[in-house]
Amino acid sequence: MQGTDQIIRATATKAPFRFVLIDLTRTANEIGKKHEARANTLSLLAEASIASLLLSSGLKYAGSVSLRVDYSGDLSYVQADSTPMGLVRAMIPFDEIQKAGDFELLLSPLRLKVRRLNEKAHVIQESVVEAASTSMGQNLAAFLLQSDQTKSGAGIFSQTNAKDDSKLDFAFGFLVEAFPGAEHNHLEILDMVIRDLPPATSFANAGGTDLAKLLFSLSGPFETEVIRELIPAAYCPCSKVRTLENIASLKDADLRDLIAGNEDLEITCDFCRTVYWISPQEIQEILNNRG
Repeated sequence: MQGTDQIIRATATKAPFRFVLIDLTRTANEIGKKHEARANTLSLLAEASIASLLLSSGLKYAGSVSLRVDYSGDLSYVQADSTPMGLVRAMIPFDEIQKAGDFELLLSPLRLKVRRLNEKAHVIQESVVEAASTSMGQNLAAFLLQSDQTKSGAGIFSQTNAKDDSKLDFAFGFLVEAFPGAEHNHLEILDMVIRDLPPATSFANAGGTDLAKLLFSLSGPFETEVIRELIPAAYCPCSKVRTLENIASLKDADLRDLIAGNEDLEITCDFCRTVYWISPQEIQEILNNRG
């Protein structure tokens, strides 16, 4: 899979550990370009996307995971949604990205919210924990311990290009989860291996990440078996049909006000920045269908 993003899922053959590794460099750059993100906001979109994908890799059904981190400071929040098959989208309020530009962000993390949804987009579990760190990896590990009672180690890394801060040199992450009943000595070895990992830049290659090298470093003395490999991709399920359905949730009086304006309504998707134009005639049809 040279030259493209990658997700690797593996297990230790003789130890109770599960590994998920993600190189999202190219996909994160694609998402960032749609949002006109630079520097810190670009990295934040990338790291939230990786965190969501790491969580959705553990779903046992065809659903999705929505991860949101709330802040006080220069940004209000970042959100990323993903599926077990590696589809992902992310957003920060667009006006906040524009205002931030390439300035250093002042952020105070408040809370991390994770919603797990089924294939019909119905929420089946929602958890909220304190986000005590600006590190997405640390917050992810804390969430798994507090909400799911899962002992784990996680790391999420990104680096913007020194000459062009609208591009990432790399964006990758890993999650190592201990299965229930893991022995104390195994957990100590896992902790030591993660603490002694080489710098993130040592896993970077030409515009991406060497996940095989990362897996070798993470596995320490344990042999591993790759269970599945996937190619992640940016994806947003928005459409004009869904946009009209959202408009149809408005009250009759609000719809009549939109019609009275006698102008096409411009609606931009917060995630993929696709613009949809809704005419007064289409809004009138919504009213007509209500009888």
